[in-house]
Amino acid sequence: MPFAPLVRALVRVRSKGGEAPVVRSGVLAGAVAAAALAASVTTTACGPGEGAPGPGPRAPGPGETTAPPPSASAPEPLPPASGTTMTPVPGPPPEPMKPAQPSAMADKLREIGVDPTALPPLNKLDAKTLRDVMNTFTKALGVKCSHCHEKDFRAPTANKKIATHMWNDFTRGLALDGGGLLYCDSCHGGRAQFLDRTDLRALGAWMQESYVDKMRRADKKDHGCETCHGDPFEGKILTKLWK
Repeated sequence: MPFAPLVRALVRVRSKGGEAPVVRSGVLAGAVAAAALAASVTTTACGPGEGAPGPGPRAPGPGETTAPPPSASAPEPLPPASGTTMTPVPGPPPEPMKPAQPSAMADKLREIGVDPTALPPLNKLDAKTLRDVMNTFTKALGVKCSHCHEKDFRAPTANKKIATHMWNDFTRGLALDGGGLLYCDSCHGGRAQFLDRTDLRALGAWMQESYVDKMRRADKKDHGCETCHGDPFEGKILTKLWK
């Protein structure tokens, strides 16, 4: 017989004034004890039935709070023990440097009215043409106007000065030995920073091969490291020579 009906059968008695059941404490205590003993024997002998639900969660008592459910994500790492140091996580390795390529912007320059084979100085361009040319800068470097300009577009900035030197000393002053237009995208290829300076000796060898051996000066003079770095040699062109 199921436990709940058994308990009710044991504790139900007829009252004097009618049919309503009356629960007597002594009988109830005995019935509960008998039910608990039967449940213990049944569970021990047969184990819980297949699919039988386990005990539900206990309701929190007064002053207790319910703990949040465990997160499915991985636990956060523990902080290092006192006196120890954490090894810094290295950043992503720099992308391989690529030799200068003929520009893909020759047709765009012609479209905005600039001869790619005879680029004029930047200060000789009218306002509209200058804006169109600067749009080729942002595309070639993968940047926005704010890379060079402040809120006041006419204000001088370090990057504006660098862009002017790059235009005059590189795109107008040098040419690719194998032909094709040398322009901003020839070296940058959509990246503002493209030189890997982790090994300066390797960088020097790469620049000799890419910028000296495979380029020439537009003025037909001898071309070497001093064309850009000066004589005596100055490695920090942007901050020392072009300041």
